Amino acid sequence: YWRNFLIFIQLVDMPELKICSYEISFPYEPYKCQVDYMDKVIRTLSIGANSVLESPTGTGKTLCLLCAALGWQKSQIDLLRKREILKVDIPNSKQKVRPKFPIYYVSRTHNQLQQVVKELRKTVYTPTMTVLGSRTQLCVNEELQKIENNTHRNQMCKIKTKTQTCFFYTNYTKKSTRATRRSFRH
Repeated sequence: YWRNFLIFIQLVDMPELKICSYEISFPYEPYKCQVDYMDKVIRTLSIGANSVLESPTGTGKTLCLLCAALGWQKSQIDLLRKREILKVDIPNSKQKVRPKFPIYYVSRTHNQLQQVVKELRKTVYTPTMTVLGSRTQLCVNEELQKIENNTHRNQMCKIKTKTQTCFFYTNYTKKSTRATRRSFRH
C-alpha cells in the first residue's frame, strides 16, 4: 500500500520542463546534461531526422530518451486532436487526421528491455506498448525449444527455415504469401 502511495506522490510532484516549446515531464529535477540530451532528442524528432546521441554511463540516457520522445509524441497527438476539432467547424472539410506517431525502442537483449520498462514506470507517461522477443521467447517449435544453447538453437532455426523443414515457419510463409496476393488483386 505505502509503495503505491509513494509512487503516486512522486508522479504528482513530477517537474514539468519546457524544452523547444514542448512540455516534458521528468521524474526528477534534471541536470543540465539531461536537459541538453532531451533537447537534442526533441529537435531530431521535430525535423524527422536520425541522430546518434551518447552520454556517459549513469547519466540517465534511457529516462531522458523516454521522457523526451513520449512528451514530444503527446504534444503531436494533442496538436492533431485540436486540428481535428477545428475541422468539425469547417463544413467542407472531409479529411480525417489519424494521430499516429509510433515509437520503436529497440534493444539487443531482453534484460535491457526490462530496464527500459522499469525506467518508464518512473514517469507519468503510460503508452500502449508491446515487447517483442527473440527466437528464445517466441519460437513455438518444440524441437528447437528443447535446445538449451542459444547459439545452437539459432543455427538450427536458420537451417530449418532455409531448408523449409520447420512446419511453423513454412506454414506462416505460405499463408502470408496467399494473403498478400489476395490484398493486391484488382
